Amino acid sequence: MEKNLNYYRAIQNSIGCSDKSDWIRENTIRRLEQDFENPVDVETFMFWNFGKEMQTPVRLEVVDEKYSDVNGDVLKATSLLSTPLKVGNILYRPDIDEYYLCKESYKKSRMFYKCALVRCNYWMKWQDKNAKIYEYPVFEINSTQYNSGESGDKTITLGSSQHLVTITADENTILLDHGQRVFWDRNAVNPTVFKITQNDTTAMNYDKGLLKITIAEDERNPNRDSIENWLCDYYEVSEVTILYDGQSTIRAGGTKTLMVDTDKTVVWSVEGDIAAEIIPDGNSAKIKCPNNHSYIDKEIIVKAVVEEAEDICQLTVTGGV
Repeated sequence: MEKNLNYYRAIQNSIGCSDKSDWIRENTIRRLEQDFENPVDVETFMFWNFGKEMQTPVRLEVVDEKYSDVNGDVLKATSLLSTPLKVGNILYRPDIDEYYLCKESYKKSRMFYKCALVRCNYWMKWQDKNAKIYEYPVFEINSTQYNSGESGDKTITLGSSQHLVTITADENTILLDHGQRVFWDRNAVNPTVFKITQNDTTAMNYDKGLLKITIAEDERNPNRDSIENWLCDYYEVSEVTILYDGQSTIRAGGTKTLMVDTDKTVVWSVEGDIAAEIIPDGNSAKIKCPNNHSYIDKEIIVKAVVEEAEDICQLTVTGGV
């Protein structure tokens, strides 16, 4: 017994463990690290983040893979403590050119991570109101239930299908708002347009987090939706950029100041059905929205022209002051 105690004490002192259970855990972790490269099921993935190069590899041991109509293609995997996965991480698998969303991750016995990855099946592409373009891999399912797939009136008939989109939560996707329109189709000749009806930013608020976005079928506008660029409400990026503080909103009865960072002459104008007042002042302009609640959720379109270049800003009217 004394020999065993001295044996454990010597090893504990060498690796900094305070008791036998810590020694067993540390020894298991070290053995996992040594053995992790041996199984044929260990695959190399890369962390993906919008606008950044993929540089950080992560090795995962794939222990199971299952497919279902509801959950999609799901990988069950483990990773070492040195390369933890977080809910919301996007991973790229270079050997088969596939992207995955981490939807589950937890530490097992303080020795390794167990995680679940769902394979992405679509790229969501949109342009914000500052003309910046985004494109993210997502997992989506058709969530239409109990209808014929069409709803109509005397003016137009629209499909009534809706989809549930799972996307990583970051500073770009959290700002996706109601009414954002996107192409959602594999038919590149006559694609269907959908618009966001809900962006649930809280239900999957673990670690980095995931968003659950509901999109519903919408009417395509051939004058504003560019199939060539695969962007709805598309407008070309120019050297002129309209700047403002906060969100691209204006209160009914309120004002919003816009500006262009230039020393040249700026010609300001307002377009649309809302009789908004514009007060130009050189490279800035103050927009006054009428105090009319019927304008809520509608848009004031402001245009700034500098010589041959121009930019537009779409201000969504919100509740009154």
